[in-house]
Amino acid sequence: MPVVAVLNDESDQGEILGALKAYGLVLANYYTRPGASELTKELRAALGSRSDENQLICHNLPLAIEGDPSWTSVLVLPPRYHFKYRETMALAARALSAADESNEKGMFLYHEP
Repeated sequence: MPVVAVLNDESDQGEILGALKAYGLVLANYYTRPGASELTKELRAALGSRSDENQLICHNLPLAIEGDPSWTSVLVLPPRYHFKYRETMALAARALSAADESNEKGMFLYHEP
């Protein structure tokens, strides 16, 4: 399983890029990171020219956070992580729950025990 970086509103572009390059998978919850499509465009520009198979991809997943439905953006930098919808949904839910329980400020790194 990959390491997942869960972002909050204190995460800056440098942290996000560092996490993508290191781990390949980042979650950006819409409650704390509005404008995921704009964020994806900014990050693509910052990453520079890349081949299609190595392009940053953004998937919007419907997840319930503390029982409330919300949309979460999953930013994936292939080929480090291959996106599989169900597996990624489950991983994203676990990572967001762990981040919510941690109350950490800044980026939260989650990995399966």
